Amino acid sequence: MKQGGDTIFSIFLECLDVPHTPNYSDNRFRNMTFKSLFGFSRLLKEYQVDNEALMINDKLEIDRLDTPFMAQGNQKFVIVTSVTSDRITYLTETGPVESTRDNFFRRWNGIVLMAYPDDNSIEPDFAGHRRAAIIDLSKKWILTTSIIIIAIYLFISDRFYADWSDMVLLATNGAGIYVSYLLMLKTLNIKSRSADRACGFIETHGCDHVLSSAMSSFMGIFKWSEVGLAYFSVSMVTLLVFPQYTNYLAFLNLFCLPYSFWSVWYQKTRAKAWCTLCLSVQALLWLSFFCYLGGGHIHDIFPLRPAVFILALSYLTVMLAINRLSPYFSKNNDEKN
Repeated sequence: MKQGGDTIFSIFLECLDVPHTPNYSDNRFRNMTFKSLFGFSRLLKEYQVDNEALMINDKLEIDRLDTPFMAQGNQKFVIVTSVTSDRITYLTETGPVESTRDNFFRRWNGIVLMAYPDDNSIEPDFAGHRRAAIIDLSKKWILTTSIIIIAIYLFISDRFYADWSDMVLLATNGAGIYVSYLLMLKTLNIKSRSADRACGFIETHGCDHVLSSAMSSFMGIFKWSEVGLAYFSVSMVTLLVFPQYTNYLAFLNLFCLPYSFWSVWYQKTRAKAWCTLCLSVQALLWLSFFCYLGGGHIHDIFPLRPAVFILALSYLTVMLAINRLSPYFSKNNDEKN
């Protein structure tokens, strides 16, 4: 069974088929004072995995080593999983890498850590940690399932399926929440393969360049990712719970459209880089506009009623809440790293 750990230590345990839980193993690795070969060795012994460090003077001797094993080079550790006559495959925390032997030998310092698990190899208090992990996973599944059931009920009871524009608006806001979430992960420097893949679709590191610029926030107060997440989430909830206010959503959407022109202009002329996720947000804003327009939702806005101000206040409230919570997630991520 895949363990899904984030650190090189958990990945190594998975390769060795040592029973473990990702959270505990990742935390033990992150709490290591020094990420050294000696530290890895002591940690493996906690799991009752015999091991030994070897210095390979003749790097061609790598063909005689049993995989998987840990290799060190450029002050980084990788897990070698396959050695052939012309290629070497190894794992990093970001995924598998295939390299020529020459390229691997240039980075490898000749030091390896061999591990010899047996039937007694297991994480300390594995049963207790696994029980806690199952409970935590169950909470997430119950939360997700509850949200889906509520959304389906509201979708059916409000007859969203009867109007194409409403269905597309729901999909657009759902996509907006996801894209804004990925954008927030990038803004907070939280590692995410999905965010990295999406950002590299148009230009490699384009998102990183744009998000590190001075204009990556609104008036230096709110990150644009926070603004986007608040906008799409409040719009989604309003569509599902208060569909009678869809015309006010359309009205407020009009105020967001000028920002899309500024964002594209800034990326092209000032940042001179393209942020795929940022452009996706702009596209979703315009798609929402055309849905509001095509669905006939831009009507009966004036005179303005109290509901439109409450809706605007809801955007602000959620944005402030996300802004207050962001430092917590950022700090939590820094502690993990």
